[in-house]
Amino acid sequence: MKSKNIWINVLTLLQVMLLFMAVFEERLILPSFIQLIGRSHPLILHFPIVLIFISTFFLITSKRWNIPKDIVEIMLFVGAFSATITAISGLFLSRETGYSPDELLYHKWGGVIVSVLMSVWLMVREAKNMKWIVTFLSVIAVIITGHLGAGITHGEGFLLEPIMEKEVKISGTSVFSEIIQPIANEKCTNCHNAKKRKGELDLTNFNGWKKGGEQGSILLNEENKSELIRRIFLASDHDDAMPPKGKRSLTEEELAAINLWVASGGDTLLSVAELFANDSTLALIQPFLLNDQP
Repeated sequence: MKSKNIWINVLTLLQVMLLFMAVFEERLILPSFIQLIGRSHPLILHFPIVLIFISTFFLITSKRWNIPKDIVEIMLFVGAFSATITAISGLFLSRETGYSPDELLYHKWGGVIVSVLMSVWLMVREAKNMKWIVTFLSVIAVIITGHLGAGITHGEGFLLEPIMEKEVKISGTSVFSEIIQPIANEKCTNCHNAKKRKGELDLTNFNGWKKGGEQGSILLNEENKSELIRRIFLASDHDDAMPPKGKRSLTEEELAAINLWVASGGDTLLSVAELFANDSTLALIQPFLLNDQP
Protein backbone atom coordinates (compact mmCIF):
# COMPACT_ATOMS: atom_id res chain seq x y z
CA MET A 1 0.00 0.00 0.00
CA LYS A 2 2.82 2.39 0.84
CA SER A 3 4.61 1.82 -2.46
CA LYS A 4 1.28 2.24 -4.28
CA ASN A 5 0.76 5.66 -2.68
CA ILE A 6 4.29 6.67 -3.61
CA TRP A 7 3.70 5.87 -7.27
CA ILE A 8 0.37 7.72 -7.26
CA ASN A 9 2.12 10.76 -5.77
CA VAL A 10 4.80 10.55 -8.45
CA LEU A 11 2.11 10.42 -11.15
CA THR A 12 0.35 13.42 -9.62
CA LEU A 13 3.60 15.37 -9.49
CA LEU A 14 4.35 14.57 -13.14
CA GLN A 15 0.90 15.71 -14.23
CA VAL A 16 1.23 18.98 -12.32
CA MET A 17 4.58 19.47 -14.06
CA LEU A 18 2.98 18.63 -17.41
CA LEU A 19 0.20 21.21 -16.95
CA PHE A 20 2.70 23.83 -15.82
CA MET A 21 4.91 23.26 -18.86
CA ALA A 22 1.95 23.25 -21.25
CA VAL A 23 0.76 26.63 -19.95
CA PHE A 24 4.17 28.29 -19.69
CA GLU A 25 5.79 26.50 -22.63
CA GLU A 26 7.07 29.68 -24.30
CA ARG A 27 9.02 30.63 -21.18
CA LEU A 28 10.78 27.31 -20.79
CA ILE A 29 14.55 27.23 -21.26
CA LEU A 30 15.64 23.62 -21.60
CA PRO A 31 19.21 22.29 -21.40
CA SER A 32 20.49 20.42 -24.45
CA PHE A 33 20.42 16.98 -22.79
CA ILE A 34 16.63 17.32 -22.47
CA GLN A 35 16.50 16.88 -26.26
CA LEU A 36 17.24 13.19 -25.68
CA ILE A 37 13.98 12.88 -23.76
CA GLY A 38 12.12 14.91 -26.35
CA ARG A 39 13.37 12.84 -29.25
CA SER A 40 12.17 9.66 -27.54
CA HIS A 41 8.58 10.90 -28.06
CA PRO A 42 8.01 9.00 -31.35
CA LEU A 43 9.19 5.81 -29.63
CA ILE A 44 7.23 5.90 -26.36
CA LEU A 45 3.98 7.38 -27.69
CA HIS A 46 2.82 3.91 -28.74
CA PHE A 47 2.70 2.62 -25.16
CA PRO A 48 -0.26 4.69 -23.88
CA ILE A 49 -2.17 4.08 -27.12
CA VAL A 50 -1.84 0.31 -26.74
CA LEU A 51 -2.57 0.40 -23.00
CA ILE A 52 -5.73 2.46 -23.46
CA PHE A 53 -7.16 -0.06 -25.91
CA ILE A 54 -6.08 -3.03 -23.77
CA SER A 55 -7.67 -1.41 -20.70
CA THR A 56 -10.87 -0.85 -22.69
CA PHE A 57 -10.84 -4.50 -23.74
CA PHE A 58 -10.32 -5.62 -20.13
CA LEU A 59 -13.17 -3.39 -18.98
CA ILE A 60 -15.57 -4.87 -21.50
CA THR A 61 -14.55 -8.51 -20.88
CA SER A 62 -13.58 -8.40 -17.17
CA LYS A 63 -16.77 -10.07 -15.92
CA ARG A 64 -16.87 -12.71 -18.64
CA TRP A 65 -13.22 -13.66 -18.24
CA ASN A 66 -13.06 -12.89 -14.53
CA ILE A 67 -10.03 -10.62 -14.93
CA PRO A 68 -8.62 -9.64 -11.48
CA LYS A 69 -9.27 -6.03 -10.51
CA ASP A 70 -5.60 -5.61 -9.59
CA ILE A 71 -4.59 -6.35 -13.19
CA VAL A 72 -6.99 -3.70 -14.51
CA GLU A 73 -5.72 -1.21 -11.92
CA ILE A 74 -2.09 -1.83 -12.84
CA MET A 75 -2.90 -1.50 -16.54
CA LEU A 76 -4.66 1.83 -15.98
CA PHE A 77 -1.87 3.16 -13.80
CA VAL A 78 0.84 2.24 -16.31
CA GLY A 79 -1.31 3.75 -19.06
CA ALA A 80 -1.71 7.02 -17.15
CA PHE A 81 1.98 7.11 -16.28
CA SER A 82 3.13 6.42 -19.86
CA ALA A 83 0.62 8.94 -21.27
CA THR A 84 2.04 11.61 -18.96
CA ILE A 85 5.66 10.82 -19.84
CA THR A 86 4.73 10.80 -23.54
CA ALA A 87 3.08 14.22 -23.28
CA ILE A 88 6.07 15.65 -21.39
CA SER A 89 8.53 14.30 -23.97
CA GLY A 90 6.34 15.78 -26.72
CA LEU A 91 6.56 19.20 -25.08
CA PHE A 92 10.34 18.88 -24.94
CA LEU A 93 10.44 17.89 -28.62
CA SER A 94 8.25 20.85 -29.60
CA ARG A 95 10.90 23.25 -28.28
CA GLU A 96 13.24 22.28 -31.11
CA THR A 97 13.34 24.40 -34.24
CA GLY A 98 11.10 23.59 -37.18
CA TYR A 99 7.78 23.31 -35.33
CA SER A 100 5.07 25.97 -35.41
CA PRO A 101 3.13 26.61 -32.17
CA ASP A 102 -0.09 26.86 -34.18
CA GLU A 103 0.54 23.48 -35.79
CA LEU A 104 1.21 21.83 -32.43
CA LEU A 105 -1.52 23.52 -30.36
CA TYR A 106 -4.29 20.93 -30.59
CA HIS A 107 -1.93 17.96 -30.54
CA LYS A 108 -0.21 19.32 -27.43
CA TRP A 109 -3.40 19.83 -25.46
CA GLY A 110 -4.75 16.54 -26.77
CA GLY A 111 -1.79 14.82 -25.12
CA VAL A 112 -2.48 16.64 -21.86
CA ILE A 113 -6.16 15.64 -21.99
CA VAL A 114 -5.29 11.97 -22.62
CA SER A 115 -2.96 12.00 -19.61
CA VAL A 116 -5.59 13.55 -17.34
CA LEU A 117 -8.37 11.27 -18.58
CA MET A 118 -6.26 8.19 -17.88
CA SER A 119 -5.77 9.35 -14.29
CA VAL A 120 -9.49 10.07 -13.90
CA TRP A 121 -10.21 6.61 -15.35
CA LEU A 122 -7.94 5.10 -12.72
CA MET A 123 -9.86 6.90 -9.96
CA VAL A 124 -13.38 6.03 -11.19
CA ARG A 125 -12.65 2.49 -12.37
CA GLU A 126 -15.16 1.09 -9.83
CA ALA A 127 -17.93 3.60 -10.63
CA LYS A 128 -20.64 1.93 -12.70
CA ASN A 129 -21.58 4.73 -15.11
CA MET A 130 -18.70 7.17 -14.83
CA LYS A 131 -16.07 4.62 -15.84
CA TRP A 132 -17.82 4.03 -19.17
CA ILE A 133 -18.01 7.76 -19.89
CA VAL A 134 -14.32 8.25 -19.10
CA THR A 135 -13.39 5.16 -21.12
CA PHE A 136 -15.24 6.51 -24.16
CA LEU A 137 -13.66 9.96 -23.81
CA SER A 138 -10.18 8.45 -23.41
CA VAL A 139 -10.49 6.35 -26.58
CA ILE A 140 -11.82 9.31 -28.59
CA ALA A 141 -9.10 11.61 -27.22
CA VAL A 142 -6.25 9.25 -28.06
CA ILE A 143 -7.59 8.66 -31.60
CA ILE A 144 -7.90 12.40 -32.31
CA THR A 145 -4.54 13.22 -30.72
CA GLY A 146 -2.83 10.41 -32.61
CA HIS A 147 -4.37 11.58 -35.88
CA LEU A 148 -3.14 15.15 -35.27
CA GLY A 149 0.33 13.83 -34.48
CA ALA A 150 0.39 11.82 -37.70
CA GLY A 151 -0.52 14.98 -39.58
CA ILE A 152 2.45 16.79 -38.08
CA THR A 153 4.85 13.95 -38.87
CA HIS A 154 3.58 12.85 -42.28
CA GLY A 155 1.60 15.88 -43.46
CA GLU A 156 -2.09 16.66 -43.71
CA GLY A 157 -4.19 14.10 -45.55
CA PHE A 158 -1.63 11.33 -45.04
CA LEU A 159 -4.26 8.72 -44.15
CA LEU A 160 -6.46 9.26 -47.23
CA GLU A 161 -3.66 10.09 -49.67
CA PRO A 162 -3.48 6.61 -51.32
CA ILE A 163 -7.12 6.82 -52.43
CA MET A 164 -7.09 10.48 -53.45
CA GLU A 165 -7.17 11.13 -57.17
CA LYS A 166 -4.04 12.74 -58.59
CA GLU A 167 -4.72 15.05 -61.51
CA VAL A 168 -1.52 15.97 -63.28
CA LYS A 169 -1.90 16.65 -67.00
CA ILE A 170 0.70 17.24 -69.66
CA SER A 171 0.34 20.62 -71.35
CA GLY A 172 2.26 23.73 -72.30
CA THR A 173 2.12 25.13 -68.80
CA SER A 174 4.69 25.22 -66.02
CA VAL A 175 6.80 22.15 -65.23
CA PHE A 176 7.08 23.48 -61.71
CA SER A 177 3.33 23.65 -61.06
CA GLU A 178 2.46 20.38 -62.81
CA ILE A 179 5.38 18.11 -61.93
CA ILE A 180 7.84 19.53 -59.40
CA GLN A 181 5.51 21.10 -56.84
CA PRO A 182 3.19 18.05 -56.70
CA ILE A 183 6.24 15.88 -55.98
CA ALA A 184 7.26 18.26 -53.20
CA ASN A 185 3.71 18.30 -51.80
CA GLU A 186 3.77 14.51 -51.56
CA LYS A 187 7.32 13.92 -50.33
CA CYS A 188 8.79 17.17 -48.93
CA THR A 189 6.31 19.66 -47.50
CA ASN A 190 5.60 17.53 -44.43
CA CYS A 191 8.80 18.98 -42.98
CA HIS A 192 9.29 22.04 -45.20
CA ASN A 193 6.21 24.24 -45.01
CA ALA A 194 5.26 27.66 -43.69
CA LYS A 195 4.51 26.29 -40.23
CA LYS A 196 7.25 23.68 -39.95
CA ARG A 197 10.34 24.93 -41.75
CA LYS A 198 13.03 22.34 -41.16
CA GLY A 199 16.33 24.00 -41.97
CA GLU A 200 14.39 27.23 -42.54
CA LEU A 201 13.20 25.80 -45.86
CA ASP A 202 9.64 26.19 -47.18
CA LEU A 203 8.84 24.15 -50.29
CA THR A 204 5.14 24.97 -50.54
CA ASN A 205 5.68 27.61 -53.26
CA PHE A 206 8.31 28.75 -55.75
CA ASN A 207 9.39 31.72 -53.61
CA GLY A 208 10.45 29.22 -50.94
CA TRP A 209 12.38 27.15 -53.48
CA LYS A 210 14.14 30.25 -54.75
CA LYS A 211 14.91 31.64 -51.29
CA GLY A 212 16.31 28.34 -50.01
CA GLY A 213 17.10 27.57 -46.39
CA GLU A 214 19.86 27.87 -43.84
CA GLN A 215 22.52 27.18 -46.49
CA GLY A 216 21.05 29.52 -49.09
CA SER A 217 19.60 28.63 -52.48
CA ILE A 218 18.83 24.97 -53.17
CA LEU A 219 18.72 25.54 -56.94
CA LEU A 220 21.76 26.19 -59.16
CA ASN A 221 24.36 28.44 -57.53
CA GLU A 222 27.21 30.46 -59.03
CA GLU A 223 29.25 27.27 -59.41
CA ASN A 224 26.38 25.67 -61.33
CA LYS A 225 25.78 23.22 -58.48
CA SER A 226 22.58 22.52 -56.58
CA GLU A 227 22.32 21.72 -52.88
CA LEU A 228 18.92 20.16 -53.55
CA ILE A 229 20.30 17.75 -56.15
CA ARG A 230 23.20 16.83 -53.90
CA ARG A 231 20.87 15.94 -51.03
CA ILE A 232 18.20 14.00 -52.92
CA PHE A 233 20.83 11.69 -54.47
CA LEU A 234 22.53 10.88 -51.14
CA ALA A 235 22.04 7.48 -49.52
CA SER A 236 18.95 7.46 -47.30
CA ASP A 237 21.01 6.90 -44.14
CA HIS A 238 23.19 9.96 -44.77
CA ASP A 239 22.64 12.83 -42.31
CA ASP A 240 22.00 15.30 -45.17
CA ALA A 241 19.72 13.05 -47.24
CA MET A 242 16.38 14.41 -48.43
CA PRO A 243 13.91 12.97 -47.68
CA PRO A 244 15.55 11.65 -44.49
CA LYS A 245 15.63 7.99 -43.50
CA GLY A 246 12.20 6.81 -42.38
CA LYS A 247 10.34 9.07 -44.81
CA ARG A 248 9.02 8.04 -48.23
CA SER A 249 11.88 8.19 -50.74
CA LEU A 250 11.73 9.81 -54.14
CA THR A 251 11.25 7.38 -57.02
CA GLU A 252 13.71 7.15 -59.89
CA GLU A 253 11.27 9.06 -62.09
CA GLU A 254 10.84 11.79 -59.50
CA LEU A 255 14.60 12.13 -59.04
CA ALA A 256 15.11 12.34 -62.80
CA ALA A 257 12.35 14.94 -63.26
CA ILE A 258 13.68 17.20 -60.48
CA ASN A 259 17.26 16.82 -61.73
CA LEU A 260 16.28 17.72 -65.29
CA TRP A 261 14.22 20.73 -64.17
CA VAL A 262 16.99 22.10 -61.92
CA ALA A 263 19.64 21.52 -64.61
CA SER A 264 17.46 23.45 -67.04
CA GLY A 265 17.47 26.48 -64.77
CA GLY A 266 14.71 25.75 -62.28
CA ASP A 267 12.41 28.32 -63.88
CA THR A 268 8.65 28.52 -63.27
CA LEU A 269 8.15 29.63 -66.88
CA LEU A 270 9.65 26.44 -68.29
CA SER A 271 6.81 24.42 -69.80
CA VAL A 272 6.23 20.69 -69.73
CA ALA A 273 6.25 20.58 -73.52
CA GLU A 274 9.64 22.37 -73.65
CA LEU A 275 11.41 20.34 -70.99
CA PHE A 276 10.06 16.93 -72.03
CA ALA A 277 10.25 17.53 -75.77
CA ASN A 278 11.61 14.16 -76.87
CA ASP A 279 10.58 10.57 -76.26
CA SER A 280 13.40 9.79 -73.80
CA THR A 281 12.59 12.68 -71.47
CA LEU A 282 8.84 12.30 -71.95
CA ALA A 283 9.12 8.76 -70.55
CA LEU A 284 10.36 10.23 -67.29
CA ILE A 285 7.06 11.89 -66.51
CA GLN A 286 4.67 9.15 -67.56
CA PRO A 287 4.03 8.16 -63.88
CA PHE A 288 2.83 11.72 -63.17
CA LEU A 289 0.45 12.06 -66.09
CA LEU A 290 -3.28 11.49 -66.06
CA ASN A 291 -4.38 9.73 -69.21
CA ASP A 292 -7.34 11.67 -70.60
CA GLN A 293 -7.96 9.25 -73.43
CA PRO A 294 -11.07 7.06 -73.16
